[in-house]
Amino acid sequence: MKKRFLISPLNKGFSLIELIVVLIITAILAQLGFTAFNRYVRRTRAFAAKTALQNIQRECESNRDLEAPETFTLLPIKGYSIATRDTNSCLGQSSDGKVAAIADNQNETPNYYYDYLNENISCFFVGNVFHECNKNEQNSRNTKLISSPKAIKNECINGQETGIKLYSYGPDSAWSHDCKFTDVNSKIGPGTLATDSGSITLSDSGEIQLKGSYSNLNSRQKRELNKGGFSQIFAGGYGSYAAMREDGSMVVLGMNSQNDFKTIDTLLSPPSEIKDIQFSYGGGAVKLQDGQIFTWGNEGAYEDELKYRINK
Repeated sequence: MKKRFLISPLNKGFSLIELIVVLIITAILAQLGFTAFNRYVRRTRAFAAKTALQNIQRECESNRDLEAPETFTLLPIKGYSIATRDTNSCLGQSSDGKVAAIADNQNETPNYYYDYLNENISCFFVGNVFHECNKNEQNSRNTKLISSPKAIKNECINGQETGIKLYSYGPDSAWSHDCKFTDVNSKIGPGTLATDSGSITLSDSGEIQLKGSYSNLNSRQKRELNKGGFSQIFAGGYGSYAAMREDGSMVVLGMNSQNDFKTIDTLLSPPSEIKDIQFSYGGGAVKLQDGQIFTWGNEGAYEDELKYRINK
């Protein structure tokens, strides 16, 4: 007589549907865990950057009280670079007088700024994680201002920077100037930026004042400046400037800019968001998010070299 083995309903395995549900729940929990961990890492790095600037603040202000050299100890911060006018100047960047901790990925962590003159630390972030950096109106989430643009430079040797040779203009077409002329000086909010030939000033009410050798304006530039409403200014080269509103519209000014009607008209209502701005001795250039490049100022080798450099 054969033995029969009965399987109890209580000993059944998982059905396919049950396995799929378990896998989905596991994936959701893993994703939540990764998101929480990522946010923790971002906040940890931001805290380290802020702490580093607080240490710089204490050191700089202690040196000021002791009438010692106004410098600080420069230490590396993971995920950040420290931007100053000199290697470790308490006066910070020449453009805005601040020591800046610039995030490697500004979409994930905020930039922090130490203002040596006003003795405070502030931050800038466009997003929904670091709400403490979005308290000021100028830091609203909808802003299209360019946060701390960096110059794309060629090699600087003995204080001189040389452009690329463009042989269509001849074998000696490459320019060579002091390295400072390709700096990108910018400021969000009221203040003044100067070049060797003049200056641009943004008032508390959002108005622009241009002084110096290259302050001639055409009718379009005059009309836009009269409208006001600006939030950010830029300066570079020997005498090139730009002014930008929160909505991303920009007016270019300075050296020979009044002749670049296409650039002026396009940037007043750009087809794509302006993502970068650069200067050479003879002019300026911007790059849009869609890859388009627009220049103003001197034509020829300066213009073409700017296009090459901003497209690096």
